[in-house]
Amino acid sequence: MGEWKKTQCNLCAVACGIEVKVENNKIIDVRPDKTSPQSRGYCCRKGRSAKYFVDHEDRLLYPKKRVGDHYERISWEQAYKEIAEKANSIIKKHGPRSFALIGGGNPSVQTPSATALPLLKGIGSQYVFNAIGTEFMGYWWSCGRILGDQMHYLEPDDRNIEVIIYWGSNSYVSHQMPFARETCRQFSESADKMMIVIDPRLSETARMSDMHIMPALGSDSLFIRALISLILEKGWQNQKRDGKIKNL
Repeated sequence: MGEWKKTQCNLCAVACGIEVKVENNKIIDVRPDKTSPQSRGYCCRKGRSAKYFVDHEDRLLYPKKRVGDHYERISWEQAYKEIAEKANSIIKKHGPRSFALIGGGNPSVQTPSATALPLLKGIGSQYVFNAIGTEFMGYWWSCGRILGDQMHYLEPDDRNIEVIIYWGSNSYVSHQMPFARETCRQFSESADKMMIVIDPRLSETARMSDMHIMPALGSDSLFIRALISLILEKGWQNQKRDGKIKNL
């Protein structure tokens, strides 16, 4: 019959609570955890597909080495030894800047990433590439320009704000923020709040919005420049910081 066990999804940083039904040490079903204080009974289709990822027939469970036109299984000891020897020879010949880490983009790989980053630092390399870095490259670059470095970044205060903008995000379905469905409903149903969706698609989130803006593909940068110009022209920006007036 199987037994339901509580856990959490590791496919994005929101980490929704889920329950998995386990039988003979195999996941046979997945459902949202209604008692989870983190996601309150919601998880997106990625979390619901956990069984597919865990038991996929192409999932690698051990190292493989290319031999001719195919791969053969090798031991972990052999894999570590050959990787270390090859890495050392490359670094010796080309220097530490030739070494980079690819991966470490979601909770399921954050622990390996945390151990690999000190390794990179010890080698003398600073290059890390992952899906998250690509997705948020523009955002982190902007935060670095605004705040002075990319280790400090801004997060929306969706609990106290009066206007929320979903830019190219179908958060009602894909989450991407804590309590996404609850927040979407709150803004959609409240007369004192406004939800704006900027998306060329008529998504589920757009259908709930107070205003749906559909920019032409590729015109996002022009649109945000127009918004900035309008804010500065109207003087809507808050120039008070630490009791002093500063030009933005």
